[in-house]
Amino acid sequence: MKRGLSAIFVLLFSVSLCAQSATLKISEVMYCPASGGAEYVELYNDGGEAVDLSGVCLARMRGDSINRLYPLSSEHRWMEGFSYYVFTKDSADIVHRFAVKNPSHIVVPPSMPPLVNNAGFVVLCNGDSSVIEHFEYSDALHNTLLSNLCGVALERRDFGIPVSSADNWSSASSLSGYGTPTYANSVCRDTTADGDDFSISSQIVSPDGDGVHDEVEITYSLVSDNLMANITIVDARGHIVRHLLRNASLGAAGVILWDGKDNAGACCPRGNYILLIEPYDMKGTRKMIKHVISVVY
Repeated sequence: MKRGLSAIFVLLFSVSLCAQSATLKISEVMYCPASGGAEYVELYNDGGEAVDLSGVCLARMRGDSINRLYPLSSEHRWMEGFSYYVFTKDSADIVHRFAVKNPSHIVVPPSMPPLVNNAGFVVLCNGDSSVIEHFEYSDALHNTLLSNLCGVALERRDFGIPVSSADNWSSASSLSGYGTPTYANSVCRDTTADGDDFSISSQIVSPDGDGVHDEVEITYSLVSDNLMANITIVDARGHIVRHLLRNASLGAAGVILWDGKDNAGACCPRGNYILLIEPYDMKGTRKMIKHVISVVY
């Protein structure tokens, strides 16, 4: 009788782990790192329950079948709910190259499947080889306006949309350093937004270092995909005094700062300046947004 109860308990516990691991989602993939850099796969726990990583694997496929499993941890290690974890062979390289907000969320597994450049697969599964998610990546998913894809991570926009949807993936924003390992993706969509928005925190900037109006925040929130932008400061005569962004890829939201200085780092003279925001997409559609900002002392 005890053996029977024990078997039932083990079965129920196994089913519970599988149910929890099903909340794991493939979030970000660096399959073509910069020269000398490390590949990585980021997962997101889309549920409130912690998941034991020792029961979760990455896998290699041969045809339509899994032919090798790579456990994410050789011992019990719990991934908290609503958190991002990165799996790589070289944690030091990831910390060196990116603004890592949660270094403790970088895991070096016993081994990892190699990620093929240009196109390949990331397969996430349970220890019993049941597939949680299967992602087929390729260069075609990146922003076509980027000329060099090495060192640029692919990021998932929406965890409520299937991983296989091509329009659910895009290049990480250049403003994020082309990757956001261990925290929210730069291209995550705000589904409550009803249009692209660019706004400024103030119409004055005072670059005298007294802590009052030392910078202007240029905040953006976008629903359009794969937007690039130029952001420029122009003086009253139409001369460019500062390039804040030049052909930069934007994420879903972000903040750019102007400190009232020109391209040489000198404080701009007192007067009115024009902030020119020029977002454009892959089809060549462009907009021009203007704000007047006054430099005061």
